Amino acid sequence: SEADILAERKSAALKEAGQKLNAVCDNIETVLFGVRPMVENAVAAIAAGGSILFEGPPGGGKTTLSVALSQSFNTESNRCLLYTSD
Repeated sequence: SEADILAERKSAALKEAGQKLNAVCDNIETVLFGVRPMVENAVAAIAAGGSILFEGPPGGGKTTLSVALSQSFNTESNRCLLYTSD
């Protein structure tokens, strides 16, 4: 039936999108190691049309991840530095 065909097409499209997003995660892991959950969450946020705020101590890979994401999705990376008193 037409509904079955549509459901199959949607399923195939979702599977293809998932494979592409997984490939993005794999690609980012070539430059940023050991942070797969953070990478997956960031990729999911971008795929959903959301924004991302990276928090953490210096040296945690926030800037590297931001640049890698922007290159993977062919977008512009906007970097904002915030300092707090210690």
